[in-house]
Amino acid sequence: MTRHQPPPSLSSEIGREIANQLRYTFGQRRDEASPYELFRCLGLVVRQHLIDRFLETQERFRASDSKSVYYLSMEFLIGRSLENNLHNLDMYEVCRNAMAGFPWDMDFDVESEPDAALGNGGLLTGNAGSARQWIRH
Repeated sequence: MTRHQPPPSLSSEIGREIANQLRYTFGQRRDEASPYELFRCLGLVVRQHLIDRFLETQERFRASDSKSVYYLSMEFLIGRSLENNLHNLDMYEVCRNAMAGFPWDMDFDVESEPDAALGNGGLLTGNAGSARQWIRH
């Protein structure tokens, strides 16, 4: 398997795409954007790239008549996913460079992503009494 290496010009392209999302999706100017709005814009841009690669992969699999293995996991405490997806797509540094033209640091924007966990600090945290009742019934 070969990793897809982003072209050097991708940072400026992503910067333009983020600015477009900011303007047309959120109705904001660069200098007025909050870290959360920039996080959302970056997420939307990365999602487009992720979907393009997914569809290319599906087509490549279909053309080669590949077999598939499906894995079902009950894990639901996935945490934050934007930074993980950026690393998996080899786009982290490209996006860091693209975000340099915006008023907030990319690390600050990525930290704006809400954790996809239960929202109460983790599985059954603070709910031990309730959990005992669930188990008992």
